[in-house]
Amino acid sequence: MEEFLREYYSIITWSIEILAAVTGIVFYSKYKDTPAKYFIYFLIYTVFVELIGHYPSWDFLSTLNERLKGTLIERNYWWFAIFWTIGSTIFYVFYYNKILKNSKNRSIVKYAGIIFVLSSVIFILIYPKQIFIGQKGYLTMTSALVILMCVVLYFIEILKSDEILSFYKSLNFYISATILIWWFVTSPVIFFNIYFNPDDWDFVILQWQIFLIANIFMYSCFTFGLIYSSKKVNQ
Repeated sequence: MEEFLREYYSIITWSIEILAAVTGIVFYSKYKDTPAKYFIYFLIYTVFVELIGHYPSWDFLSTLNERLKGTLIERNYWWFAIFWTIGSTIFYVFYYNKILKNSKNRSIVKYAGIIFVLSSVIFILIYPKQIFIGQKGYLTMTSALVILMCVVLYFIEILKSDEILSFYKSLNFYISATILIWWFVTSPVIFFNIYFNPDDWDFVILQWQIFLIANIFMYSCFTFGLIYSSKKVNQ
C-alpha cells in the first residue's frame, strides 16, 4: 500500500480533479447564466494549483530544484497554504455570497471572509516560517470554520424556503453536502497533522488513504452534480 500511494496518490487525485474540471467545461453552457459558472472556474483553478504545486517532483526542473535546495520554497507547503488553504476559502466566501438569498447571511459570510483574510495575513507576518514548513494548523482550522459556516447558512436557507421540495436538483446542494462530508471526514486527521513525518509511517499512510478516498468522493460528487443538475438548471 505504501508503494502504491507513493506512486499513484498524486496521479489519482489530479485525475479526478481534471475529470471534474473537464465536466464543468463540457456543461458550461448550461451554467453560464448562473453563479455555478464561478464554481467551474474554481475547478479549473484547482487543477492548475495542483499542477504547479507539484514542482518539487518535476524531473525537467531538476536544475531549478537543485538551486532551491536549502531555501524556504524548496518544498511546496507555502504554495498550497496560500493558493489552496487561503485561496479556496476566499472563493467559497465569494461563491456563497452569490448564492445566499438572505442579505443578513451574505453580510455574515462577507465579514467572516474579511476577518479570515486579515487574520491569515497577520498569522503569516507573525509566523512567516510556518507556511514554509507545513505547520499551517491555524490557517486550516479557520478556513474550515469559515467554509462550514457558509455551508450551514446555505442549508438553513434551504430548510426555510420552498427549495426544500426540489433541493436534489440544485448543484449548490451537491457542492454544499459534499464539502460538509469532506470536512467531517478529514478534520480529525488534520488535528493530528503533527505526526505527519517519516518517523511515523503508519500515520502517514493512514492520512494518505483518508485524503485519497475523501478527494475521490468529493470530486466524483462534484462531477455527478454538474451532470445531473445540468438537466434541471433551465427548468
